[in-house]
Amino acid sequence: MKPDIVRILARVAENLPPIITVAASIYISILAQFRYLSTESLLSSIPTVLALLAVSELVARVRILDRIDKRTRKIEILEQILEGGSSVDKLVKTFKDDVTLDSFDVTNAKEVWVAGTVLLTQATNLLGQYEESLQKGCNLRFLLVAPSGPGIINAARRSCEAQSSESVLRQQLETSLRNLGYLRQKKLAGKCEVRVLDLNSSYGLFIVNPLGRKGRIFVRIYPYKSPFHSHPWIVLESERDRKWYKFFIEQFELMWKDARTWPELAEHS
Repeated sequence: MKPDIVRILARVAENLPPIITVAASIYISILAQFRYLSTESLLSSIPTVLALLAVSELVARVRILDRIDKRTRKIEILEQILEGGSSVDKLVKTFKDDVTLDSFDVTNAKEVWVAGTVLLTQATNLLGQYEESLQKGCNLRFLLVAPSGPGIINAARRSCEAQSSESVLRQQLETSLRNLGYLRQKKLAGKCEVRVLDLNSSYGLFIVNPLGRKGRIFVRIYPYKSPFHSHPWIVLESERDRKWYKFFIEQFELMWKDARTWPELAEHS
């Protein structure tokens, strides 16, 4: 009942100018008909009626233009979706085509958190960048699967590539731990921490300035039996994607809490 009353009142408010115009015209006509209004007064009231008509017309035009503008915006949004694909296509990226090594620029970062299975790319190709960032005072956290846990076995079973067999993954993990050990032993301005977790996650994380206003998270999904370059990546920004940005920050912190410091980091050869 109440919504109907509100709807009626809103409709009346929208049409108030023409209602006032019609009421004023009827009122003046009645006064003139029964000679309660002199000819001079009648003539002077005509501009008032015309002004009310003009206001009514202007309000109607503004309302029509507003509706046209809203529909035009909807059409533009639909055109963008049709031209650029669905919103999911815009959100999800792939390595090589959309996400490259240049995406992981940590040169000016204050803090970087990385989580993954063996992190071979991070611990080899980007090792120089990480060392440079440590010199500038950046703090680094690396979270990998434990060499002796079931995580490495599960990762191998999930992969469809020969270079991701259990034995190969173990060798890659050893290389990563050795290289990260080299970073950890460096006496630089920043701090490097390395931890291992027995279980492997279904996604990897690369987080730049996690607690800053301009933080970014690269979420790499680990699908089942799919080639490396087809793995989906999702890029989140702290200001734009607050809900899911906070979710993955908390996920990293939970895994980090359950992980243990890797004590057997070998010397870098």
